Amino acid sequence: MLSPLALHKLVVGFFATLARYSIHHPKRVIVIAVAFTLAVAPGALRLTLRTDGHALVSETAPEVVYDRSIREQFGIEDPLVVVIRSPQRARRLPSPMSVGRPRVR
Repeated sequence: MLSPLALHKLVVGFFATLARYSIHHPKRVIVIAVAFTLAVAPGALRLTLRTDGHALVSETAPEVVYDRSIREQFGIEDPLVVVIRSPQRARRLPSPMSVGRPRVR
């Protein structure tokens, strides 16, 4: 196992060499970067981003199964967060009557 200092020197040396190579061969580096980008583009387009808590836990975990059954039984959906922006600093929360109709942006 490498010591942290040896690993640091190895990483810094790699990037210093990469920088020197990029300066001496800019066209080649650009061609390689474009080719790499085009090669990974089809896979990158198929990636999906899951931001729910279930993305971190197995679908068969008892907690997830129980949560799913509760959500189906009571019709619970993900919570919605509403942000109210005020042009002035509010000293208290606005009343529901002063907020008006909700808008989707």
